[in-house]
Amino acid sequence: WSAEERVPPLSITPTLDEFEDWYRSWKPDGLITAHYHFPGYLKKLGIRIPEDLAVALVSTTERLPTFGGIDEGSRVIGSVAVDVLVAMAERGQHGLPERAQCIHVRGIWRDAPSLH
Repeated sequence: WSAEERVPPLSITPTLDEFEDWYRSWKPDGLITAHYHFPGYLKKLGIRIPEDLAVALVSTTERLPTFGGIDEGSRVIGSVAVDVLVAMAERGQHGLPERAQCIHVRGIWRDAPSLH
């Protein structure tokens, strides 16, 4: 896409008025967001999900069954963190480790009505 065709990103925490101005100016097909207040904004503005705008959350959960996006698996992440701490305690380790470790819990894509 050319620069003129690209939809500019919205500020991280827009007000309802800022969001409305951005939406009305650019008329995007979809919105990818980490903010749970956008569905409330859309409802207040009469914007229908997904008829007018598809919405994906970068962090959704099973508790939000109508919103698609990435389910980070917060319960799994918490469980893995507890396992790591228990293992450290069993080995007598405490404080910051000499070498940092990275543990990756892969998110899964959740398809939902907000996307179709």
